[in-house]
Amino acid sequence: MKAQRAHGSACSTGSWVFLACVVAGFASFKSAQSVAYATAMSPGGTPFIMLSNLSFAVVTSFPIVVAYCVAVVLAYKGWMPSFKLPVVVPALLLASGGVLSLFGVFDALEPFVHLVVVCVMYGVGTALLTLAWVEVFASVDVVRSMQMLASATLLSALLSNAVMRLPPSAVMVCVAALSLAGAALYLKAKRIVLASEGRPSFSPVAAGRYAKGLASISNGLAVLLALGCVVGILNSFMLIDGYAFEGSDRAGGLGVVLGYCAFFVVAYAMPRRLGMERAYRILFPVLATLLLAWPFLGFRFGYLFSVLFIMGYQFASVGVMYLIVRESHDRSLNPYVFMGASAVMIRLSVLAGVLIGGDVASRSYDWISKAMLIVAIAMYALAFVLLYLSRGRKAERDGRKGRRPRPKPTDDEAFRRKAAELGKRYGLTEREQGILSHLARGRTSTYIGEQLWLSPNTVRGHIKKIYVKLDIHSKQELIDLFLD
Repeated sequence: MKAQRAHGSACSTGSWVFLACVVAGFASFKSAQSVAYATAMSPGGTPFIMLSNLSFAVVTSFPIVVAYCVAVVLAYKGWMPSFKLPVVVPALLLASGGVLSLFGVFDALEPFVHLVVVCVMYGVGTALLTLAWVEVFASVDVVRSMQMLASATLLSALLSNAVMRLPPSAVMVCVAALSLAGAALYLKAKRIVLASEGRPSFSPVAAGRYAKGLASISNGLAVLLALGCVVGILNSFMLIDGYAFEGSDRAGGLGVVLGYCAFFVVAYAMPRRLGMERAYRILFPVLATLLLAWPFLGFRFGYLFSVLFIMGYQFASVGVMYLIVRESHDRSLNPYVFMGASAVMIRLSVLAGVLIGGDVASRSYDWISKAMLIVAIAMYALAFVLLYLSRGRKAERDGRKGRRPRPKPTDDEAFRRKAAELGKRYGLTEREQGILSHLARGRTSTYIGEQLWLSPNTVRGHIKKIYVKLDIHSKQELIDLFLD
């Protein structure tokens, strides 16, 4: 009992400190990553979407993919314990890449060797740090993680835009400082998690469990893969062909801020009422229509087009990260494996787009012909995802016409929806809804307390209130409500 009280106390006293560490730490890392990638090998302006050097974008993809694949294999085999991923060395790699280049440390190297060295430092550093932060987000309740992620990404966008306005030397110093600050705050957040919940452990999970997790986020992942490819196509084409417009160096930054603002609104105003999957089904046709309309507008309004498209892409990107965190948390999946596998697919889709756009830009057509070809390729890619999403909507409509299926024990989303429905009907608080969905899955008070940062006694108090509000007297009656 004394241990339980200590556990509850640690959670209550550390929650705000943990919140501040996660938001400020992840924002520091993301802003350092964004600025480093935007200025790497080329400290000038950014013509389109926060990227200024295509060689850097292509070469960096390889160490990123390798780093993720190694982490996935080690974690899947059970050879990488939870919260054991190194963060100090990756942070130093990210921090030192630009600084060493700025002071001419790599000047003696051949240009290609210089490029490879910097790409390896940035690629490995960002991949490992991303996995480490995803594990932190996956260790807490999904609504809280969504809101922390929304706050951190919005703060990172504001920091990135502020840093990009500084002189090149100051930019590199800021990247280094933000990288190290992010690592320090991560270590503090990790200590709070381990002290509050004990050291999480990941048992080996069959590949089928991860496949089901990927299937559950397939809408968002499909949208992001398609948009990533299209963004890569447009980005490389415009950079190589020298397309620019007034304000093109600012469009990327504004689009990122607006995209993160949109996710922030969703996370805090309607975290449960608007599912991310539904948001993608609204967002994706809008972006596809925007792309289709651009040629008919004579390729005018480049600034508006860029801002809106980047806004949609960034919203989709952070939304998929949240879905990965949610499924890792709810399905007890190792976040290193789940995030690593997803990130490899996303990175390869962007790389494919960059190579396609670069190939079209290198052809000896006039600009309008090449632009039309780019739009046609992009629309072809988007059409497959639109078809996939439309089939999903048809399946939902068919399901609503027939007999309502009962939630399966492994269908976490169904349990959350049913808990929200019962909560609205019987006046349950959001906390009580979360506990109710756990109870319906047979979870114990101790387990629920560990997941929601509550002591078992506090959980039992909530359970009594839930039983009174639902007018039930046994766990079987509760389960019957979910099967009704």
